[in-house]
Amino acid sequence: MNTLYQGIVYLILSIAFTLPYQADACGSAQARYALGCESSGSVLLWVDYSINPKPLKGGFVDPSGTLGGQATLSPSGQNCYEPYVSITSGGDGVAVWLGIDNTKSTYTVYSAFLRNGGSWSTAIPLSNTEEGVLPKTINICIDNSGNIQVFYESITYFDNQGTLQSTEQLRLVQGTVANGWNPPTTVLTIR
Repeated sequence: MNTLYQGIVYLILSIAFTLPYQADACGSAQARYALGCESSGSVLLWVDYSINPKPLKGGFVDPSGTLGGQATLSPSGQNCYEPYVSITSGGDGVAVWLGIDNTKSTYTVYSAFLRNGGSWSTAIPLSNTEEGVLPKTINICIDNSGNIQVFYESITYFDNQGTLQSTEQLRLVQGTVANGWNPPTTVLTIR
């Protein structure tokens, strides 16, 4: 990304979201926004803190710095955290974020696809609803063919003869922009 264009995007983010730090290519675990670059501009995700619950929104920033194509990605009634976005050179991409609704106390990993720089797909959960996802553990990779890997750390609590037990696992969800997601698998049991 050239310096002028990066400066325009940072200015938009600073004004719109009063963020004290500069955008990077993938966002960060505590960011309120995520930025992915493609040839015709940038894909921007942000958590809308002006309303409650706090939805995840997405839009496109063209090379002149204009934000357009805004849409709400998250399901209705969901508080969203930690957005991530990855984009291929062809404009396909995926957004991933943590969501929690007001009736549950566990985070769920959600995703939405962006196809050919067009509109976003409907959000779907990636993690199982019975597992809790630990904040700040999501990592996402996408190659130029649209193959995607999303890693996250889960913790499952269960009662074993009256004793509270927990299992932490590194989980992987693989898929493609064209065909969607496979079920999550366990890569590593941490404890």
